[in-house]
Amino acid sequence: MHKFFIIISTLFITSCVNEVTLEPSTHFGIENVQVEVDKFENELFLQAEVDYWNGIENIAFVQAELSIYQSGGYQSIGSFNLFDDGSAGGNGDIIPGNGIYSLLATADQLDIPDIEAEIKSINMASHYQLDQSNSDSLSIELTVSGKLLKVIFTAVVSETISAQFTKYINLSNTYIEIQINADGMYKDKFPNDEDICEREWDLTNFGFVHYFNIANYSQFGSSNNFTYSTKIPFRPLDECGGTGEALFKFNVHDMDFLNCLSTEANACLGNLTSAIEFPLIITGCGDNYCTSIYESSTSCPEDCE
Repeated sequence: MHKFFIIISTLFITSCVNEVTLEPSTHFGIENVQVEVDKFENELFLQAEVDYWNGIENIAFVQAELSIYQSGGYQSIGSFNLFDDGSAGGNGDIIPGNGIYSLLATADQLDIPDIEAEIKSINMASHYQLDQSNSDSLSIELTVSGKLLKVIFTAVVSETISAQFTKYINLSNTYIEIQINADGMYKDKFPNDEDICEREWDLTNFGFVHYFNIANYSQFGSSNNFTYSTKIPFRPLDECGGTGEALFKFNVHDMDFLNCLSTEANACLGNLTSAIEFPLIITGCGDNYCTSIYESSTSCPEDCE
């Protein structure tokens, strides 16, 4: 009886193990996709990693369908097959049979509409008050039109077995450049000496001086608008932070036309598609200057006696 119980138990355990281990896996997906469109170098690069439980040798083909957002919908601008054959010189794939499908082609194959990027709106305060002792920053956000590209990667085994992955990118190779005219500011006369704070009006008349660029963006809703954001740092009043009027200028550069940004010697006007000026009044109670509207004898008696 005891042996019979052992045999029955063994059969039961074995059947349970077989039931678990023999159940086939069915995972099938696409991940780690890359989309690069460089019209300046005339290069199109597409890549997708395919994970298929039954072996990538059973993948019939991998395809990428490209479409661009225009007039309220997406219009196709090209369809391409990706390869996993290791023909780096021909198709751009490096290692054969590793499940990473690639394509290196020319960007002029894409039927891209002629859309110039432009600034739609600027979200920025018109007045900023310096903190007495702590460094702070001013947030700036711009909405800029671009070219919203949708890429649908599809891996196909058969008519009934396939996987998809969709990626959105800004096709515009756009940089936002911020220039600042500080001729109207009341600034530190001795900027290299931290122990002396003596302000004077900036009479250099340098005009707009290149400051920095914003390249990172995020998609703004279901349209071809994108948001660019950054923060401008300010020194506190105790560290002789400048006050007065600063004139900001936001330039939109399309790097596909001319691969450059503005410097003192090179204005790069050939790729400037949009520009807007925005004034900012900077105040600080204790800079020995009374700024009308923003400061008064009540709010800042030490400056407005």
